[in-house]
Amino acid sequence: MRNFTLKCEESYYKIVPPLRVALVDKLVEKGMSVTKASKLAGISVVTYEKNKKKFEKEVSLLKKDDEMNEMLEITSVKYMNKVDEGPFCVMCSVARLVLKLDKCDGQMRKS
Repeated sequence: MRNFTLKCEESYYKIVPPLRVALVDKLVEKGMSVTKASKLAGISVVTYEKNKKKFEKEVSLLKKDDEMNEMLEITSVKYMNKVDEGPFCVMCSVARLVLKLDKCDGQMRKS
């Protein structure tokens, strides 16, 4: 039997954790506490600290990419102003490209 993995599922493990760390970092830069920023990003402070070390390279790549950094900036402003949760799905799609993973097109891939 073949196993299939959706790109969203792959993103859950490879993209979302460093993306959340980068978002928390942005919020902290704007003066929010790590505790509050982590909670807004949907993770605990312990998970944030663990993933900050584990995904250091990926977080750095995301922050260095102009488009991704702009998206993180916009999303962090929305979080700070309690407007909405931002375009997380779009950021995830862009992050896939920045981290050199296959483009998200809703297709399944064989694992």
